[in-house]
Amino acid sequence: MSNYTPVEGQKGLYRDNNTAAIVNKDKNGYKAYIARKKAMENKNIELDQMKEDLDNVKSELGDIKGLLSTLVEKLNN
Repeated sequence: MSNYTPVEGQKGLYRDNNTAAIVNKDKNGYKAYIARKKAMENKNIELDQMKEDLDNVKSELGDIKGLLSTLVEKLNN
């Protein structure tokens, strides 16, 4: 098993003495990072859905405008 030396000035980070790799042992920090990442992904999905809905509303309003224009023309003739 590897032994670790704390990285000076960096909470939760350790240097593996066998490989010189930096290892993050802060499980709470990692869980918080994953939660923030998931929240941001959910927010992006929600924004994409709102954009799609807005595009649909714009299209439907254009259709309604066209139908109303046609109706007004027929009523005036």
